[in-house]
Amino acid sequence: MASYLAVETSSRAASVYWHDDQKAINLAIDGGLLSSDLTAVLHNFLESNQRSLDDLSHILVSKGPGNYTSLRLGLSFVQGLALTRPIKITTFYSHDVVADTWRSQNKIENGDVAVYIDARGGQVLGCRYRIENFKLKRLEEVVLSDPAELLDNWPKSLTLVGSACLPYAKLIEEKGFHSFSNCDADAASLLKLKEQGFGEDCLLQQLIPFYIRSPV
Repeated sequence: MASYLAVETSSRAASVYWHDDQKAINLAIDGGLLSSDLTAVLHNFLESNQRSLDDLSHILVSKGPGNYTSLRLGLSFVQGLALTRPIKITTFYSHDVVADTWRSQNKIENGDVAVYIDARGGQVLGCRYRIENFKLKRLEEVVLSDPAELLDNWPKSLTLVGSACLPYAKLIEEKGFHSFSNCDADAASLLKLKEQGFGEDCLLQQLIPFYIRSPV
């Protein structure tokens, strides 16, 4: 029985799902999963559900941008699983995962949304998307920007989602945006994104975190 493992460690809490027979099983049912807990959580799941790593054929994993240490732990976990097994790896950008998590959780059929992620140091990551018939389409490449400058370049009709929405809530309202909310990436969206054509197949030696540097 071929199975997928979906791993997301770019957000405050990691998430991991086991997919088989068209069913997604959340391995972190109590929430609050740390990236360092992934090995123990997977081991407990396999033991309790009479499954084996030999069943695992494909790993879907978020490569960032996000917390560098958490991403390294998540990607090292994936590398350990795939090192001695013929497992296919597909990587995803975390801003795509945030956008699709929000779309899925809110059952959005059509509309425009922008991911607005706190990049620390007084900067944010931003990217705009369009949702059509429940499917996500990226409208631009992700950018690293001053929080106010990015908002000035976006239409006020956008819904903003992501970790920068709470710390910059006052600024967002001052700039005329009325719909915004915090949203963390969830690994449950990785298989949905793959089905929509997102993701890049990756060799084991290419599995490194993606992050954006400030322009020099």
